[in-house]
Amino acid sequence: MMGGFVKVGFNPIPVSRPALDGGYVRALAVTSSKHSSLMPDLPTLAEAGLLGFDATLTYGLLAPADTPRAIVDRLNKELRAALASDEVRAYNRRGRGSPNQPRQNSMLP
Repeated sequence: MMGGFVKVGFNPIPVSRPALDGGYVRALAVTSSKHSSLMPDLPTLAEAGLLGFDATLTYGLLAPADTPRAIVDRLNKELRAALASDEVRAYNRRGRGSPNQPRQNSMLP
């Protein structure tokens, strides 16, 4: 986009933040149905006139299917603690990361 070859793109706010802050690109709307805490004044696509659109980015932490439950529980505990740390929370508030907390540990069948 910054080179002028692509006219529009769908990028996560944390990935686009340096270009947004530098004035190289302009955010038009968030793709989720709710406002982002990273850019609360940015309209949703529905508010901008594109009804019925709701797409959010979710990251996952994967492990082999036969990972023991105790290890999954430990990984979940440590990840939640890291995301709740002052350092990570401050990083997220600056718009460089995702402000969401992980779901409680879950193992898909």
